[in-house]
Amino acid sequence: MRRAISLAVFLVLFAGSAGAMNLPEPGTTLPRFAIPMPPLESDQVYLGVHGDSFALSDISADVIILEFSGVYCPICHQQAPDVRKLFKRIQRAGLGDRVKLFSVAGGATQMEVDHVRQQYNAVYPIIRDPDFAVHKVLGEPKTPYTMLLKSDGTVLWAHLGKIADFGEFYTIIQSFL
Repeated sequence: MRRAISLAVFLVLFAGSAGAMNLPEPGTTLPRFAIPMPPLESDQVYLGVHGDSFALSDISADVIILEFSGVYCPICHQQAPDVRKLFKRIQRAGLGDRVKLFSVAGGATQMEVDHVRQQYNAVYPIIRDPDFAVHKVLGEPKTPYTMLLKSDGTVLWAHLGKIADFGEFYTIIQSFL
């Protein structure tokens, strides 16, 4: 019985660590994948996309900041005000055409996304990923998971968890421009 319990614990731990190994890392290129179209026209205009869905390659920017978040993730909620400030800082610095930022909320309904946007006055696009399709392409990361990407899907930088210093993160973003 002890062996069976030990084996079960080992398999659960191993399976959890195996999933983390599949996360995109700097220097790798993501496969082409479809991202659901944001329902707000202002978000579509900001990203420069149209249609039913879009790909990273449809976004004209030097750097794309993609944050994968969860509407029930407490760390994502802690980070949301900082992401909002980062978005505004990018706009104030005149980098809005060169840097595009959006969040993908795995499994979220539109009502949940709308609630999060309102709660944190999020002025950047938050796109729902109802069937976790984007989540699967990204290796099913825990949230938040933030990446800096080129429009061809090349991963420039990736971070799992809360970003501790958004000033430093802004400097990292600038280093890729």
